[in-house]
Amino acid sequence: IAAAARDHERLRFAYRAADGTATDRLVEPHGLVFTGRRWYLLAWDLDREDWRSFRADRVEPGAPTARRFVPREPPEGGAAAHVLRGIGSASWPVRARIRFDVSQAELLQRLEPPAGLVTPIDAQHCLVETGSNTLHDLAVYLGRLELPFAVVEPPELREVIAGLGRAFTAASAAGPA
Repeated sequence: IAAAARDHERLRFAYRAADGTATDRLVEPHGLVFTGRRWYLLAWDLDREDWRSFRADRVEPGAPTARRFVPREPPEGGAAAHVLRGIGSASWPVRARIRFDVSQAELLQRLEPPAGLVTPIDAQHCLVETGSNTLHDLAVYLGRLELPFAVVEPPELREVIAGLGRAFTAASAAGPA
Protein backbone atom coordinates (compact mmCIF):
# COMPACT_ATOMS: atom_id res chain seq x y z
CA ILE A 1 0.00 0.00 0.00
CA ALA A 2 2.76 2.42 0.99
CA ALA A 3 4.77 1.65 -2.15
CA ALA A 4 1.75 2.30 -4.37
CA ALA A 5 1.22 5.67 -2.65
CA ARG A 6 4.90 6.54 -2.92
CA ASP A 7 5.09 5.55 -6.59
CA HIS A 8 1.73 7.18 -7.49
CA GLU A 9 0.42 3.87 -8.78
CA ARG A 10 -3.27 3.01 -8.82
CA LEU A 11 -4.19 0.33 -6.33
CA ARG A 12 -6.84 -2.36 -6.80
CA PHE A 13 -7.97 -4.21 -3.70
CA ALA A 14 -10.77 -6.10 -1.99
CA TYR A 15 -12.10 -4.24 1.04
CA ARG A 16 -14.05 -5.73 3.92
CA ALA A 17 -16.27 -3.20 5.70
CA ALA A 18 -17.03 -3.30 9.43
CA ASP A 19 -20.26 -5.21 8.73
CA GLY A 20 -18.33 -7.83 6.74
CA THR A 21 -19.47 -6.63 3.31
CA ALA A 22 -16.73 -7.06 0.70
CA THR A 23 -16.24 -4.67 -2.21
CA ASP A 24 -13.62 -4.32 -4.92
CA ARG A 25 -11.97 -0.90 -5.06
CA LEU A 26 -9.77 0.94 -7.51
CA VAL A 27 -8.09 3.97 -5.95
CA GLU A 28 -5.32 6.49 -6.26
CA PRO A 29 -3.58 6.07 -2.87
CA HIS A 30 -2.49 9.28 -1.20
CA GLY A 31 -0.85 7.80 1.89
CA LEU A 32 -1.13 5.94 5.16
CA VAL A 33 -2.20 7.59 8.41
CA PHE A 34 -1.56 6.09 11.86
CA THR A 35 -4.18 7.08 14.46
CA GLY A 36 -2.33 5.60 17.41
CA ARG A 37 -4.38 2.43 17.23
CA ARG A 38 -4.73 1.59 13.53
CA TRP A 39 -3.38 2.41 10.10
CA TYR A 40 -5.71 3.96 7.52
CA LEU A 41 -5.27 4.44 3.80
CA LEU A 42 -6.42 7.78 2.43
CA ALA A 43 -7.18 7.46 -1.27
CA TRP A 44 -9.15 8.97 -4.12
CA ASP A 45 -11.79 6.36 -4.94
CA LEU A 46 -12.12 6.32 -8.73
CA ASP A 47 -15.59 4.74 -8.74
CA ARG A 48 -17.06 7.07 -6.11
CA GLU A 49 -15.10 10.12 -7.29
CA ASP A 50 -14.33 11.22 -3.74
CA TRP A 51 -11.76 10.87 -0.96
CA ARG A 52 -12.19 7.73 1.14
CA SER A 53 -10.46 6.32 4.21
CA PHE A 54 -9.90 2.58 4.46
CA ARG A 55 -8.70 0.64 7.48
CA ALA A 56 -5.45 -0.87 6.25
CA ASP A 57 -6.05 -4.18 8.02
CA ARG A 58 -9.22 -4.64 5.95
CA VAL A 59 -7.45 -4.07 2.62
CA GLU A 60 -6.49 -7.16 0.59
CA PRO A 61 -4.32 -5.85 -2.26
CA GLY A 62 -4.90 -7.34 -5.69
CA ALA A 63 -2.54 -7.63 -8.62
CA PRO A 64 -0.47 -4.49 -9.28
CA THR A 65 -2.10 -2.18 -11.80
CA ALA A 66 1.12 -0.59 -13.12
CA ARG A 67 -1.04 2.47 -13.90
CA ARG A 68 0.46 5.70 -12.65
CA PHE A 69 -1.51 8.83 -11.75
CA VAL A 70 -0.84 12.48 -11.09
CA PRO A 71 -1.35 13.09 -7.35
CA ARG A 72 -4.35 15.22 -6.37
CA GLU A 73 -4.30 17.96 -3.77
CA PRO A 74 -5.15 16.28 -0.45
CA PRO A 75 -8.44 17.16 1.24
CA GLU A 76 -8.59 20.30 3.36
CA GLY A 77 -6.25 20.06 6.34
CA GLY A 78 -4.25 17.16 4.92
CA ALA A 79 -4.42 13.39 5.08
CA ALA A 80 -4.28 12.95 8.86
CA ALA A 81 -6.93 15.59 9.48
CA HIS A 82 -9.26 14.02 6.93
CA VAL A 83 -8.90 10.52 8.36
CA LEU A 84 -9.28 11.65 11.97
CA ARG A 85 -12.32 13.73 11.15
CA GLY A 86 -13.86 10.69 9.50
CA ILE A 87 -13.20 8.28 12.37
CA GLY A 88 -13.02 10.73 15.25
CA SER A 89 -14.81 13.88 16.28
CA ALA A 90 -17.03 14.13 13.20
CA SER A 91 -18.85 10.97 14.22
CA TRP A 92 -19.75 12.27 17.72
CA PRO A 93 -23.01 14.11 18.38
CA VAL A 94 -21.16 16.63 20.62
CA ARG A 95 -18.08 18.28 19.17
CA ALA A 96 -15.54 20.54 20.85
CA ARG A 97 -12.29 22.40 20.35
CA ILE A 98 -9.96 22.41 23.34
CA ARG A 99 -6.66 24.28 23.81
CA PHE A 100 -4.19 22.37 25.96
CA ASP A 101 -1.32 24.20 27.66
CA VAL A 102 1.19 21.37 27.14
CA SER A 103 3.34 20.23 24.26
CA GLN A 104 1.86 18.02 21.58
CA ALA A 105 4.18 15.18 22.65
CA GLU A 106 2.98 15.35 26.27
CA LEU A 107 -0.65 15.49 25.22
CA LEU A 108 -0.35 12.54 22.86
CA GLN A 109 1.01 10.41 25.73
CA ARG A 110 -2.23 10.99 27.66
CA LEU A 111 -4.91 10.90 24.96
CA GLU A 112 -6.72 7.70 24.08
CA PRO A 113 -6.41 7.33 20.31
CA PRO A 114 -8.28 8.30 18.29
CA ALA A 115 -9.39 11.04 20.70
CA GLY A 116 -9.40 13.61 17.95
CA LEU A 117 -7.26 15.78 15.76
CA VAL A 118 -4.30 17.32 17.60
CA THR A 119 -2.71 20.41 16.04
CA PRO A 120 0.30 22.11 17.65
CA ILE A 121 -0.10 25.87 18.20
CA ASP A 122 3.47 26.34 19.43
CA ALA A 123 5.99 24.38 21.53
CA GLN A 124 3.79 24.44 24.66
CA HIS A 125 0.22 24.60 23.35
CA CYS A 126 -1.98 22.54 21.06
CA LEU A 127 -5.52 22.50 19.82
CA VAL A 128 -7.65 19.36 19.88
CA GLU A 129 -10.80 18.82 17.85
CA THR A 130 -12.67 16.10 19.69
CA GLY A 131 -16.10 14.98 20.72
CA SER A 132 -18.25 12.67 22.78
CA ASN A 133 -21.81 11.45 23.19
CA THR A 134 -22.64 14.17 25.75
CA LEU A 135 -21.10 17.37 27.11
CA HIS A 136 -20.97 15.74 30.55
CA ASP A 137 -19.00 12.73 29.25
CA LEU A 138 -16.56 15.05 27.50
CA ALA A 139 -16.10 17.20 30.62
CA VAL A 140 -15.33 14.13 32.73
CA TYR A 141 -12.87 12.83 30.11
CA LEU A 142 -11.06 16.17 29.99
CA GLY A 143 -10.82 16.23 33.79
CA ARG A 144 -9.35 12.73 33.86
CA LEU A 145 -6.44 13.89 31.71
CA GLU A 146 -5.25 16.13 34.57
CA LEU A 147 -3.70 18.62 32.13
CA PRO A 148 -4.23 22.38 31.90
CA PHE A 149 -6.74 23.24 29.19
CA ALA A 150 -9.27 25.82 28.06
CA VAL A 151 -12.49 25.23 26.15
CA VAL A 152 -12.46 27.11 22.84
CA GLU A 153 -15.93 25.89 21.89
CA PRO A 154 -18.73 25.18 22.59
CA PRO A 155 -19.44 27.60 25.45
CA GLU A 156 -21.96 25.13 26.89
CA LEU A 157 -19.05 22.81 27.73
CA ARG A 158 -17.58 25.52 29.97
CA GLU A 159 -20.91 25.65 31.85
CA VAL A 160 -20.90 21.86 32.37
CA ILE A 161 -17.30 21.95 33.62
CA ALA A 162 -18.13 24.81 36.01
CA GLY A 163 -21.09 22.83 37.38
CA LEU A 164 -18.93 19.76 37.96
CA GLY A 165 -16.32 21.99 39.61
CA ARG A 166 -18.91 23.33 42.06
CA ALA A 167 -20.15 19.82 42.81
CA PHE A 168 -16.61 18.51 43.42
CA THR A 169 -15.69 21.53 45.55
CA ALA A 170 -18.80 21.03 47.71
CA ALA A 171 -18.13 17.32 48.03
CA SER A 172 -14.51 17.85 49.04
CA ALA A 173 -15.48 20.46 51.68
CA ALA A 174 -18.20 18.32 53.24
CA GLY A 175 -17.12 16.12 56.12
CA PRO A 176 -18.42 12.62 56.77
CA ALA A 177 -22.08 12.44 57.74
